[in-house]
Amino acid sequence: MKLGDMGFGMLRRMREYIREHGMIRPGEGVLVAVSGGVDSCVLLDCLVRLRHDLACQLWVAHMNHQLRGEEADADARFVRELAAEYGLPLVEESRDVARFARERRIGIEVSGRQLRYEFFLRAARQTGCQAVAVGHHADDQVETVLWRLVRGSGSGGLRGMAPVRPLAERRLIRPLLPFSRAEIEAYARERQLRYRTDHTNHSLEYTRNRIRHELLPLLTTYNPQIKERLLGLAEQLGREDDLLQREAQQWLDQWWRPGSPDAGTGAELPLSAFRALHPALQWRVGKLILEYLLEAQEVRRVHVADLHKMATSAQPGAVLHLPQGWVARRTAEAIRFEKAPQPAATPDYTYPFVEGGTLFVPEAGVTLYVERLPYRPRATHRLQALFDARTFPSRDVVIRNRRPGDWMRLEAKRGNERQTFTKKVKALMNEAKWSHEQRWQTPLLALGDEVLWVPGLRQSVRFRVTEETKDVWSVVLKEGHRGGNHGAGYSENFVDGGGD
Repeated sequence: MKLGDMGFGMLRRMREYIREHGMIRPGEGVLVAVSGGVDSCVLLDCLVRLRHDLACQLWVAHMNHQLRGEEADADARFVRELAAEYGLPLVEESRDVARFARERRIGIEVSGRQLRYEFFLRAARQTGCQAVAVGHHADDQVETVLWRLVRGSGSGGLRGMAPVRPLAERRLIRPLLPFSRAEIEAYARERQLRYRTDHTNHSLEYTRNRIRHELLPLLTTYNPQIKERLLGLAEQLGREDDLLQREAQQWLDQWWRPGSPDAGTGAELPLSAFRALHPALQWRVGKLILEYLLEAQEVRRVHVADLHKMATSAQPGAVLHLPQGWVARRTAEAIRFEKAPQPAATPDYTYPFVEGGTLFVPEAGVTLYVERLPYRPRATHRLQALFDARTFPSRDVVIRNRRPGDWMRLEAKRGNERQTFTKKVKALMNEAKWSHEQRWQTPLLALGDEVLWVPGLRQSVRFRVTEETKDVWSVVLKEGHRGGNHGAGYSENFVDGGGD
């Protein structure tokens, strides 16, 4: 189908946008990510029509997420046919996203995105493409800004998606970013393009869909131009973020003393010059320092806040423990950063649950006291856990130290209701700022990779006491070795767990 005025106008704008942002260089290969939906099909059609002007070669990439059964397989067949119609080579892959999410206990959306971009990078390397083109558009940008706003992002996140960003040594490009969903659909109608419809786009199970179908329509009742306002906000924050980044980097180039680990000298942040900065620049400088030390593109807000507090209000002698073994020490004139020696790894240990008696855990230097008791409501302390003896699977539970992937079932009050949720044990220990030794030495009660109790931290909601509970297993942790371990026929010399 021939192009009308609308189609030619969109191609002209896209060509200018690609050149303005240096997305595609002459002679390069471009991997076009095609799901089969209208956005990616329009993207592919536009790039096919522009490839001679841009002097580039095109490949098509498709990943089957295995989330929608036959519908997903039909999408894959459609993309194969589409690539053949355009005479383009195709790279495809099929991944079980749901299984990946279950194994790592992360969300479907996060899992799908991670696997997609890993596939895009592999495919780009396989084909020699320097750029990977994806179909994000202006409405996606609005939803991204709102999503990040709800999650508490700073200006760097609220600037939204960049037209071009690194994908390892490749580039991820977004040629459709200045176009609205309505413009893209109008182009598809004018060109009479075939495309697939993903019915999960209407499912409110996914956060982005709830933003699209619930939050945005609600905000439109307050301001009919909310999309344009959010896009303008993202652009303005992007400009301000670029300025902050440049000013902070220039300050660091002048004042930051990175030190030399080989020579035994640590990095230093001079406090007099730092305090002369505007608070916004102080925050950005701290963030850049942590990104440099931790070799990470993103650092947690809590670590930036802790460093800022140390620099502006802490007394000399204060110490801040940071990830990856970094330690910040406050002196009268500077903050000195040193990489602490990595502590010796704690060997994995596992013991069977003792059905009454004591268990000394030499790896942690603590003793667990276990007793079956008639249940009577009473206060417990942080080093005691009570489980309903009727439901507690004592013969399957083990006492061990932490393993990667450990998680817990917890409960929180939301509104007038209490809701159960899961959380990684690692995240709980991070929030509690436990030391390396605490994280890996503390004995846990576990059932597979589900943790039932982390002494001193949290107890799972599983097997907890209820109004129907008659007997409980009481487990108490105490420091030191107080009596030997006992196997079958455990010692009757049980130390009561009422307090320590």
